[in-house]
Amino acid sequence: LREALLQQLARATRCIHQAGFFHHDLFWRNILVTRASDGAPLVWWIDCPRGGFDRWSPRRWRRRLRDLAALDKVAVAVCTRAERMRFMRLYLGRARLDAPAKRLIRAVLRYRRRHWPEPSGGRTFKQPERAGAQTRD
Repeated sequence: LREALLQQLARATRCIHQAGFFHHDLFWRNILVTRASDGAPLVWWIDCPRGGFDRWSPRRWRRRLRDLAALDKVAVAVCTRAERMRFMRLYLGRARLDAPAKRLIRAVLRYRRRHWPEPSGGRTFKQPERAGAQTRD
């Protein structure tokens, strides 16, 4: 389920950004998940009245950073680092992260930390438990 959601979200985000559309409020609270008739999860974006097309302005880079950083705001707490890196590889359509991809990731992280600093203590949400994970007492 997690992998299917990650793939859909990454591909949908890549698709709209390539088309020049930016959500501008792409937080997890604005993502609706339903199920198709075959039981597969479907991702829907909701509540984007401030979203719009920007095909040429100098603000495109910042709008892209904002969308990606907004997704990462909660992902940093509920997803593993590997899942977050997988999202970026799928979003960029690359098997490996090259130098430009790494620069984008660092810019997204800087944007997130600058606009939504983490409260003291780091994570704001409890890390989800993995099936079959060992716990320490």
